[in-house]
Amino acid sequence: MLSLLLACTSRPPNVVFVVLDTVRADHTSACGYTRETTPVLASLDGDLSCTAVAPGSWTLPSHASFMTGTMPLEHGAHSLTSGVGELAGTSNRARPLNGELRTLAESFTAAGYQTLAVSGNPVVNEKMGILRGFEQVEVATGWGRLFGDDLPAKVDELLGRADPERPLFLFVNIADAHQPWRAIRDDAPWGGVTTGLTWNKTKEESPWIRYIQGELPDEEWGPLQTRTVDLYDNAIRRADTSLGAVLASLETGGWCEPGCRVVITADHGEFLGEHGLLDHGHEVWDENAVVPLYTSSGELASGWISALDAHGLVLGEPVSHAPISEAWPHVRRCARVRGSAFCDIVVGDWSSAPKTVWLDGELFDEAAGVRTARTEPAPEFAAHGALVRKAARDDGRVDFEVEELLRAAGYLD
Repeated sequence: MLSLLLACTSRPPNVVFVVLDTVRADHTSACGYTRETTPVLASLDGDLSCTAVAPGSWTLPSHASFMTGTMPLEHGAHSLTSGVGELAGTSNRARPLNGELRTLAESFTAAGYQTLAVSGNPVVNEKMGILRGFEQVEVATGWGRLFGDDLPAKVDELLGRADPERPLFLFVNIADAHQPWRAIRDDAPWGGVTTGLTWNKTKEESPWIRYIQGELPDEEWGPLQTRTVDLYDNAIRRADTSLGAVLASLETGGWCEPGCRVVITADHGEFLGEHGLLDHGHEVWDENAVVPLYTSSGELASGWISALDAHGLVLGEPVSHAPISEAWPHVRRCARVRGSAFCDIVVGDWSSAPKTVWLDGELFDEAAGVRTARTEPAPEFAAHGALVRKAARDDGRVDFEVEELLRAAGYLD
């Protein structure tokens, strides 16, 4: 009885939730990648899964899932098609988070916590509903505004204003690995690239468009792929450095004495030429869907798990979700590249071997990066795919403020 009383009257732990935006698991050295991209993540005590499946294929749906513990079909924060008969129509709309769902910040506020959020991704904000409930919020006003050293400095600034007498919930989105990528510095551990890539500003005849349309010659693709991988790996290394700086600020400020509950994951990965794709925002190939998931306390299940488990881990209530990743048409790429894989409605299910894929009504088995038509029906999964396709249709509502926000962030032309 005494031990229970002590547990009930002790100060609750400070909680830190970090999303490494656009970091695919197989390009982290913590998960075995040959380049040392994530030495900080690899050095942390705790448990790390390298086979976690993101709940969405781009920023908005995954973050909405992390904050509410629900999948995109329930929280509604995802892209819409144009509403025309064919699903590959031009899309330029997205729904914000369902306002009736409780967010992590609201849950921690109700428990007496002070809640702070710093986001390097301009889409992760209060308007989209992702940061609803946070007391103090700092969000990048555009790409590159809170990259590199600037982001941990902003975190340090907010911690300096926080009340040391109140328990803390801190959320940080580190967006260094998200395009547009910055140039590789001279002291980078690899590469030698001095110019950046800005996919978010590409035009119709750009190498990006020509590649995913299958029109880029091999002699042009080779150097482009090398530069793309070098820039991406360097960006992950920079994100990991920022992670280390954020954790160091917490230690220096005494926020993690005797310890914090820390959860780290990513919202999606990135295509680097696999399957004829670059960028992210659609499809359920592992390169876009499989991310790291770390917890400072407890053990993660082996094999395929859902990155949505981050929600329960942050709350200190580990839960298990069905490892299904839902890919919605991206608000910008589908409009720009009609007929490509970015315009398909795809759902992947990692809970069986081989993985099952629902692709615009057809079922496939996927193994080792190859899909074959499924010979046995999967009626429940097929029904789920049909619900995803229905939910992605335009309902005619337009939120012009959201549209302008996405345009300013580079998601719309």
